[in-house]
Amino acid sequence: MTEEFNWVKKVLFSSETDVHMKCSDNLFSNFLNKWRFEMSEDLKITLSNDFRVNYKEQSEKIEKMVL
Repeated sequence: MTEEFNWVKKVLFSSETDVHMKCSDNLFSNFLNKWRFEMSEDLKITLSNDFRVNYKEQSEKIEKMVL
């Protein structure tokens, strides 16, 4: 599970457009759905928060690249 989450984050960090960002968001949702029965609620919250923070940072980078 950890390797898969790291892969999802890697895809996120390689995103260069809004379309790529949406795809990484979909990947993360699929990841959560796949592992939902094996994760505690605390872990889901932790991973979701981590992903959202990274998502925001990457979005800001993309915005700067466009300007």
